Amino acid sequence: KSDREGKTVEDLAPETSFSGDYKGKQGASKSIFGLLEIILSDFERTIDKVSDEEKDAEAKFDEFKKETDESTKKKEGEKTEKETGIKDATAAITEAKDANMAAEGLHEAALDELSTLKTKCVEGE
Repeated sequence: KSDREGKTVEDLAPETSFSGDYKGKQGASKSIFGLLEIILSDFERTIDKVSDEEKDAEAKFDEFKKETDESTKKKEGEKTEKETGIKDATAAITEAKDANMAAEGLHEAALDELSTLKTKCVEGE
């Protein structure tokens, strides 16, 4: 298509400073592809390295988690045993205090009885 004056887009395009077909800089393109290949190999090497490191880290974490879980279970068992021991000791202390109070009461009663008997027997009343 053309405009009112009959000129096409190609007619209106500015003059270029080169002539002939563009062949590009072949040498530069080879070095660019070389750089891209190096970048690609670096990425592949990094992916392999990171994958290996992740596997190692995951294995170490799994081992740590296993040890931690076992330790936690063991310590929870020890805690339960110690809490049971505390309850038993508290009950024993309470029983001992009750027995002591009962013994003190019996001792007082025995002393009173002894005092009464002493007055009746020894002093002769």
